[in-house]
Parts: sequence; C-alpha cells; structure tokens
Amino acid sequence: KVFSIIGSLSLAVAVAAYYYKKRQDETLAAIEQVSFFRKEVIPQFKILDAKIREKNKDYWFSRIRIEEHNMKALVLNEKMSNNFNNQLTIFFDRSNPDPSQWKTDGVILSEQVALLNMLEELALKVQHFKTIKHKALISLNAVFIEMVEQNAVALFFVRDVLTSSPAYDNVLFLYTEWKDLSEKPN
Repeated sequence: KVFSIIGSLSLAVAVAAYYYKKRQDETLAAIEQVSFFRKEVIPQFKILDAKIREKNKDYWFSRIRIEEHNMKALVLNEKMSNNFNNQLTIFFDRSNPDPSQWKTDGVILSEQVALLNMLEELALKVQHFKTIKHKALISLNAVFIEMVEQNAVALFFVRDVLTSSPAYDNVLFLYTEWKDLSEKPN
C-alpha cells in the first residue's frame, strides 16, 4: 500500500511539473514573440510609413475591415471603396487612361511584402507555440490588426493577383482570431 501511495504521489508531482513547464514554455514563447514584434515588425512598419510619406506626404492611412479572404470581396465592398482606392494608390499607378500602362510601384509594394512576411512569421510562431490567447500578446493584437487592415489591398494583391496562391493564410487566420478583440475606428 505504501508503494502504491508513493507511486500515485510521484505521478501527481510529475503531471504537475509537466503542466508547470508547459505554461512556462508558453510564456517564454509569448515573450519572444513580443520581442520579435518590437524589434523586427515595428521598425519595418516605420520604414514603410517613411516610404509612403516620401511618395505622398498627405497620404491618409485607411483601414479595411476584412470579412472575406479575397480581393473580389474588397472590390465589391461599397462601404470601403474609398479606403480600397486609397490603399491601392500607394503602390499602383492608374493615372494613365490606358490600362496597359498601369504599373506598380515596386519600392512601396516590396516594403509592404516585407512587412506582410514578418507578420506571417509572427502568425506562424503564435500558432506553433499555441500562444494565440496568451495574455502577453494582448498588447500586440490591436497593432497587428491595424497593420493588416492598413495593408489589406497589398496583401490581397499579392495573394490573388501576383501569386494566385494562399499566401498569408496564417496572417489572415490570426487576424480573424484577433479582430474582434480590439475595435478601433478608421
């Protein structure tokens, strides 16, 4: 009987230690994700902001709330048409009446792609380490949502027009999970 009691206690201690270590690992992963966001993503966002301001100092950073995950849905959303056109003008020049002469601004779009790639990396880390609901990431979700919404047209342009692939699926997954946690007006 003594051995079965000791065996049960040691099993309980092992299970408790496992869950403690698991929570500790999640917290360390969340801290690393916050650090990545602060050290890598925010500076990239500032570089993009500077390039946009350099191109058009009067540009207004519009946000598009993403409901469906495709460009067609953005184009058909009449409530967001001004925001869509505004975001499109950052990297796509339609000033020439001849559509064959329309072109992309490779500098701005490449900076947006760099930012979106970093957001994809963050989203992959959050999913892999299962920290999506960790309280340490609460400070990130509003800024993450804002970055995605301010670059939604570029995201779907790359996804649906340039590559025709499920690029940025993880960004869209994390966006969907976090978008209702912070509601900010445009």
